[in-house]
Amino acid sequence: MGNLYVKAVGYAIQNGHYVLERSMLRNYRPWTAPDKLIEDNIWVSKEDRTLRIDAGVVTSWFPFHLLWPRLQDRFRNAAAPTRLAAPLRRDDQPQFRSHSPCKTTGSKPPRQIHLPDFANLPHENELDTDFFGTTDGFRYSPRKHWCFLAEIDSIENFIRLRLIVKSGGARVPIAFYTDDRGAGFASQANRGYTVAVLYAEQHPFLDMTTGMRVEEEQTVKIIPMTLAELLALSDRVGKYSIPQGDGMNCHGCDERKASLMKCGRCSMFWYCDKTCQTHGWANKGNKNDCKVIRTYGLRAMFLLDWNHYSNFVAFPLPEPK
Repeated sequence: MGNLYVKAVGYAIQNGHYVLERSMLRNYRPWTAPDKLIEDNIWVSKEDRTLRIDAGVVTSWFPFHLLWPRLQDRFRNAAAPTRLAAPLRRDDQPQFRSHSPCKTTGSKPPRQIHLPDFANLPHENELDTDFFGTTDGFRYSPRKHWCFLAEIDSIENFIRLRLIVKSGGARVPIAFYTDDRGAGFASQANRGYTVAVLYAEQHPFLDMTTGMRVEEEQTVKIIPMTLAELLALSDRVGKYSIPQGDGMNCHGCDERKASLMKCGRCSMFWYCDKTCQTHGWANKGNKNDCKVIRTYGLRAMFLLDWNHYSNFVAFPLPEPK
């Protein structure tokens, strides 16, 4: 098996341009497809027999996917939008927590698409149509934005940073394969803090465990608060920042009015007048919430339209105007 992998990788190196031209390999993933069929050294799709790929290219791509993920990304990015570009759409209704579950059939519970736990994340070696869609049948892109949120349970920093997080009752490893092996995040990570990973996918490690492999630091953010605190803040923002019927809820007195003034610092909470603002600041937590929102750049996360995908977004998210 080892010699086969070496030969396949050698084939891929010699024919890199050919692999690059066949960007559909990533989309159709013939090495995992149940309908794969080899005819005269050509992979043929049973679903669409016009789709034919040289079996040598398929064989060479598989060890690339397993052994050289960073090199594989070089080819992958030729057919996918770059994650460094981050155009954002302003939305007056924060949707950080109020996601729409994907439709399902039968008794299977709906999957949480925007803030999935680890069990509901797509697997990097499978094409999950809950998360990815296509308009031309060849190139796939995310249907919506999603972000994995979990609380750090323990930290390992031998050779590379490895965070063990809690998600859905399981302990999940997040290994950093960035250029600095996670050194830039090591000083930020603490037990109990929340880690956010954009467009997270399940990754199988060589030790037979499954977790997440982080290769781009722009997809990760560590927030110095517990997950419960973050979601509670999101709920407060939703209550006092989203129009309710014919008005907005005042954060100070909880009365609904058509005309309110917003907090000049965080722009997330609304008030009837200076008296209500003073009450909200001193007695309802706005002093701390306002500081947290501004310091940790959470306003951009709360205002991102998670339902609308036009391109990958990355941390730090641009602050909406």
